[in-house]
Amino acid sequence: MEKTLDLTKEFIKESNKIRQQELFALPIAPKLIVTLHGMELYSSENLRNKYINAMYNISKVKPVAADIERLINIEKIIPCWINKGIFRLGIFKKLASRSEQGTAAFFSMTTKQIFILMDNNIEWGFAKDKVLADLMLHELMHMASHKFKNKFISMFWNEFISYYTALFEEIFKTQGSINEEVKLIIRFLFKNFEYGNHNSGTLTKYLGLVNQCFRKKSILNEQEFNSVLTDFYHYIALYFKDINALYSQLRKFSHIYRGLTEGYLRGLEMKNDQSFCGQEFFYPSEVIAMYIEFYKGSLSKPFNVIKQL
Repeated sequence: MEKTLDLTKEFIKESNKIRQQELFALPIAPKLIVTLHGMELYSSENLRNKYINAMYNISKVKPVAADIERLINIEKIIPCWINKGIFRLGIFKKLASRSEQGTAAFFSMTTKQIFILMDNNIEWGFAKDKVLADLMLHELMHMASHKFKNKFISMFWNEFISYYTALFEEIFKTQGSINEEVKLIIRFLFKNFEYGNHNSGTLTKYLGLVNQCFRKKSILNEQEFNSVLTDFYHYIALYFKDINALYSQLRKFSHIYRGLTEGYLRGLEMKNDQSFCGQEFFYPSEVIAMYIEFYKGSLSKPFNVIKQL
C-alpha cells in the first residue's frame, strides 16, 4: 500500500511538472482585435500575460524573452483565438476542415504582425509552451525578412547558399560547382516571390531559370532531366493550388521532396522531419524559419535579428 502511494505521488508530481510547461488557453473573456480576410481574431490581456510568462520558462527562448515581451506589448506578436468562446471552440475542434485547423501561426504582411492561433494549438484546454515558442520564433524570421530585406539576406547569405546548393544538387543530380547558379536563383526568389507579387508567369520564369542553370551541369540524360523539371514545376504549382492534394500525392514526388530535406541535412547539418516542406522553393525566409526551430547549435545570428525587430 505504501509503495502504491509513493507511485501515485510521483505520478502527480510528474503531471504537475508537465502542466507547468503548458499554457491553459481557453477563450475566456475574449475581445475582437482585428478582422483579416474576413476572419475575426480575438485576444485578451490575460492570455497575453500568460503567454509572456510561458516564454520566460522556455530555456531556448530565454536569451530573447525580454524582446518577445516587448513585441507582445506593442502588439507585433498576438496570441489569439479564431473562436469567441468555449462553445464555438468545441464545435470548431470537432467540425473544422483539416486546412482550417492546419494553420498554427502566421505572419500577416498586411498588418506586419504575428498571430499565434491558440485554437489550433490546444488540446483539452492546454497548449505546449515549447511548441508555441518554436512557432513564434519561426514566424519572427518571416517578419524579419520583410522588415530588413537586404540586411536579412546578407546576414544569412551563407546559409541560403548551403541550403539551396544541397537542394538542387540532390534534385537535378548536378556535378561540379553550382555556386554562381544558386546565387542567381536565391536573388530571383527574393525579388519575385518573397518580396514580389508572383503569378503563373513568375513560376514559368522560375522554371526557365532552373533549366538554364542546371541542364548542362546535370548527369541526367535529356529525357530524365525533362521529367524531373516537370515534376519540380508540378510540385510548386500544386503547393499553391491545393496543398492537401500535394500531401496525398507525396510519394509520387518523393525525389523532389528529398531535395528539400537534403538541403537541411547536408546543407545546414540539421534534421527537419517534423514539418512538411515546400515553401522553401519560393520563400527563402522559410529556410531560416526552420533553422531557428530545429538547429541544435548556436542561434546567435537569428536571436540578434529578433533583438532588432
